[in-house]
Amino acid sequence: MQPEITPGWMQTLQLFLPTGWAMDGLHELVSFGAAPTAVLPHVCGMLFCTLVLFVLASRLFRFE
Repeated sequence: MQPEITPGWMQTLQLFLPTGWAMDGLHELVSFGAAPTAVLPHVCGMLFCTLVLFVLASRLFRFE
């Protein structure tokens, strides 16, 4: 993990949130000049969460 100004517990918490994945990926691209392939795990994680939430929402929120 890169040195940051946020506490360690907050850096750990962001690993469990999709917004944290997005910001971590953008941070790697912009601040550290990482290759676009370096953020593929972040993108795949966000797509997986999107699909899971879409399936849940389509089953729970039915309009009749």
